[in-house]
Amino acid sequence: MRAFLDATIVALILLFAEAAFFSFLHRRQFADLSEMRLGLYLLPLITWLLAAPVAWLGALVQLLVRRQARTVVSAFTLIATTVLAFFLSTGRHMAALPIRFLLLLLSALISASFTWLLVPRLARAEAQAPFAVGASALALALTLMAANIWILPRLYPPFHVGLALLTILLSPWIALLWVGNEALRPCSLRFLASYAALVALALGTVAFSLPSMHHALARADNVRIVLGDRTPTVRYGVRALTLLDSPSYSVADTSSEPGTSPMQDLQGPDWRGHDLLLLTVDALRADHLGAYGYPRKITPYLDRLAAEGTTFRYAYTATPHTSYAVSSLMTGKYMRPLMLQGVGDDPDTLARLLRGYGYRTAAFYPPAVFFVDAERFEALRDRGLDFEYRKVEFASALRRVEQVEAYLKRLKPDRRSFLWVHLFEPHEPYERHPDYNLGDRDIDRYDSEIAAVDAGVRLLVERVRAYRPNTIVLFSSDHGEEFGEHGGRYHGTTVYEEQVRVPLMIHAPGLIPARQIEAPVQTIDLLPTILAALRIPRPARVRGRDLGSYLGPTEPFAGLGFAFAETDESTMLAEGSLRLVCARKLGAC
Repeated sequence: MRAFLDATIVALILLFAEAAFFSFLHRRQFADLSEMRLGLYLLPLITWLLAAPVAWLGALVQLLVRRQARTVVSAFTLIATTVLAFFLSTGRHMAALPIRFLLLLLSALISASFTWLLVPRLARAEAQAPFAVGASALALALTLMAANIWILPRLYPPFHVGLALLTILLSPWIALLWVGNEALRPCSLRFLASYAALVALALGTVAFSLPSMHHALARADNVRIVLGDRTPTVRYGVRALTLLDSPSYSVADTSSEPGTSPMQDLQGPDWRGHDLLLLTVDALRADHLGAYGYPRKITPYLDRLAAEGTTFRYAYTATPHTSYAVSSLMTGKYMRPLMLQGVGDDPDTLARLLRGYGYRTAAFYPPAVFFVDAERFEALRDRGLDFEYRKVEFASALRRVEQVEAYLKRLKPDRRSFLWVHLFEPHEPYERHPDYNLGDRDIDRYDSEIAAVDAGVRLLVERVRAYRPNTIVLFSSDHGEEFGEHGGRYHGTTVYEEQVRVPLMIHAPGLIPARQIEAPVQTIDLLPTILAALRIPRPARVRGRDLGSYLGPTEPFAGLGFAFAETDESTMLAEGSLRLVCARKLGAC
């Protein structure tokens, strides 16, 4: 019985220590000391309600270890490992069932075998050197906390849940630091009853006070976001707290902005009779182009396009995942909520709409475009986004130049064309290109890939315009890439600038003025903009805005602009120079 009580107390101490450490580490993100105090004592107590049963489970395992019940403990480890491995083994690399089954089998056998060998050794160590065992358990718990924060941050939620559970499961062994050999001796009934009553009273008080704690934290958005995002175990207390909420959301009213009506802005540019080349680059964040202020001069050609065309300095993708971003761009809609409702099989793609008006359409893109949540995109993937000609393969920028040129050679000169080329180079794993050796860090190799893409874009544009001189070039990206700016890596996890802000420029000298637009816009605005410029009626369900007033010869519309981006957990709204970032599952902005 004492093991259960000790484990409960240790869990509470761990949570308080964790909250104190990370509150101090991120103290600049709190408005004042009162916010920090809320995080220091309320959230650990709330999380303790969740952690106590896990600590009790750890105490049960500890008792089984002391009795050297190797079979039971090994079976527990086997089941736990199999469940964790099942939830972790997702994605395209584990799509084949034999591979996934082999991973589950190996994980289970290795963990069960290790446990079988460990149980008698751990039982002896507890009896002979309890303080050493306690110190080792504490060191392991701290290591797990660090791993939870710094390894694959925000990626693979089951991985982080597993680390948090294992941290709390270690509580009864950490308790050996102060109880030592007393843990192996019987305790008086009176002592245990008093001990149990004290713990039960504390847990009951916390549970009873939960509504008032929730009320105190309801408007403490900084506390929820900092401790809900930057802590290894307290974060789950924050998420549990949101179960008491019933938030309501409203959609921003952008009716005062240009292009929100289905009626086209007939004062905008006229692109009739022109060919279109849409170039998108995977994982290219805007602030790594010289035209957007990057000090490394790795994009001379794109910088020239920006100087000669209209550049939107604050353009945003709808969702920082390629599948959602590309499908949103090609439909002019926010595809993530539609996909979640099962109504994402949209017939109104840009390629299909242009084909209806005599355009020949061709797409050159990698199969990775539809890797994320592939089952939701089967219809769009199988239709190839409605392009007549498709070249779907992994290919370098230089290879794409050859493919596009081969296609253009077969195209009749009297037919207008819409080409889409999606270049994949900057996507991880980042590779250093021999002609652009910028260093060995990830960000150096990422920049090397961008430099190679810049050269590829130059060849593509020059080759296309050699065959189609009147081609309008539209350049953008599907999402950005994070390098630790907000404690994470890669993309798809936040709506901060490094992941959702992308380049957007439109280049057609003599037809489109050279200017820079500061107002926020969206990549889903491209479809209505193109349709408006070609005088093609826009489908009523399109959510993007016609940006034609920014592209005409007259002074652009001086509005605030608007952009929306989201992930599974976060939402970003942009208007003028303001950005609102909301963590939906934490109930905080």
